[in-house]
Amino acid sequence: MVTFGSLTDFFKFFKSETEIFSGSCYPTLNLAVLFCEEIWASLETLTTDSPPIFELKQAMKSKLEARLPTVGLHIAASLLDPSMINMKVVTKYLSEGGHTPSSFLHGIIIKLRLDVNMKDNTRESNDKPESLCH
Repeated sequence: MVTFGSLTDFFKFFKSETEIFSGSCYPTLNLAVLFCEEIWASLETLTTDSPPIFELKQAMKSKLEARLPTVGLHIAASLLDPSMINMKVVTKYLSEGGHTPSSFLHGIIIKLRLDVNMKDNTRESNDKPESLCH
């Protein structure tokens, strides 16, 4: 039997993650991948899960990728943070796309049309980079 306490305990993690990710006093872009990894881990089935918690985890996992998609910009931000390069979400994203970290970042530079020499960072107002969300 599931108790109110067990549901409360289960959702404490999500409350904490939401509060941290909603931060406005610090950058959070690279944290998206970290939180995604932590959420996937929290939804792993445990032998101690009651049937309602098990069903809840399964339902949440089935919709997680649609609700919290892994996008290229998040992966790029994570690759620029050495502590996140070997995260499962990052390595899975890169391997599914057939990329190495350097080839992926090179592709981001091309998509954003970044001048890596920093000579002239101006861009025509109608010259917009390709979307990174796919």
